[in-house]
Amino acid sequence: MKRILLGIALAFAGLAALYATGMISGEALAFGTFISAVSFLLYADRKHISREGVMFMRRTKKGMEIIDKIARLSPRFWNIIGYAGVGMAVIISIFIVSLLAETAYRIFTKQAGAGGAGIILPGPVSSPISVPGIFIVPWWIWIIGIIAVVVPHEMMHGILCRANKVRIKSVGWAFFLFVPAAFVEPDEKQLSKSKTLTKLKVYAAGSFANIAVAGMIAMLLMSQSGAFTQAGMAFPVIKDSPAFNSSLSGAIISIDGASVRSPEELKGILDSKLPGDAVTVGLSEIRNNQLTPLFSGFFPSNAGVIVDGRQKYVNVTLGENNGTAYLGVFLGGSAPAYITTLPDIAIGAYMLLFWIYTFSFGVGLFNLLPMKPLDGGPFFQEIISKYTPHAEKITKYVSIAMAMLVLFNLFGVYLVP
Repeated sequence: MKRILLGIALAFAGLAALYATGMISGEALAFGTFISAVSFLLYADRKHISREGVMFMRRTKKGMEIIDKIARLSPRFWNIIGYAGVGMAVIISIFIVSLLAETAYRIFTKQAGAGGAGIILPGPVSSPISVPGIFIVPWWIWIIGIIAVVVPHEMMHGILCRANKVRIKSVGWAFFLFVPAAFVEPDEKQLSKSKTLTKLKVYAAGSFANIAVAGMIAMLLMSQSGAFTQAGMAFPVIKDSPAFNSSLSGAIISIDGASVRSPEELKGILDSKLPGDAVTVGLSEIRNNQLTPLFSGFFPSNAGVIVDGRQKYVNVTLGENNGTAYLGVFLGGSAPAYITTLPDIAIGAYMLLFWIYTFSFGVGLFNLLPMKPLDGGPFFQEIISKYTPHAEKITKYVSIAMAMLVLFNLFGVYLVP
């Protein structure tokens, strides 16, 4: 044990030294510290932890009584939830397969704006980074998002088991490498002998919980949409352009007193000018550069930056591009700029809730793909077993097809020439 602890201490000391010399960022130091802490906890509790491949699992009986009590409060209510979950699962399974197939077709035919699915991964970054197939978010947001997904997901599996008198063998927590998770382990033999509807309710329960959480967060964030008012547009500045040479920074609020609320409005203003004209550009400093989505419905839209609302004015002499007036901002990379009454801490909470929504909704949908080992796999197999004796074999082939479809959605943009 002393050697293990010494190794963890040396790893942390090495990270601290790298941070002190400026070779790594504070985010990288915090990420490394988290990994070191997880390693220490796993080792310290090693007598109660079993390793299954790269998964470390800590089984316990604690928590089973809580699940039992919740299930006993109203078995009828939970079974109604179970029926709703089954109906939702059928609809979403069809929807998510159709969506992935459509997206794969758009990628294959190289349609404009086609983009596939993305894996959300943690990283030592201060703001999200997106590349095709991968979305990297700050590690602490990722950890909170995973916990917010796993806990209600597994709890609902357990509650539906107990509401239908299926035994739970154990509950506990697990780590897949350093990824935290929770689990509820039902008596598989008893579950396999249960009625079809009971099994379907149990399989669908986790995703139902995730989508329910996403729905509640969406309603909460919708209630805050009135706190954001569009003030202008943020545009990337093109190097060596009039905007670049005039040191334009922040969001464009107006040009010569005419408001700018969209790329089309900016283009319309510039079309009325001539090369060489001097214009006065109204700007507002960006307060939060991370794109903040607004919820006017269940799905977020109109993601934009937050500005402080104060304006400054810069005089710019327009250049010339193909005979037209040229400012030098990239219209295609624009984003709305919002003024908000929310303080910084509330904006931080808003964004955290958005990420929990994203994790919950994304996992809820993905988990219902007809593919093992996802819940959608046994759900699909149980349904088709009523119509064919080859349900297990069909599910195996469907799972392979779904895996290929998912992989093409993730990395197809790299494969299509």
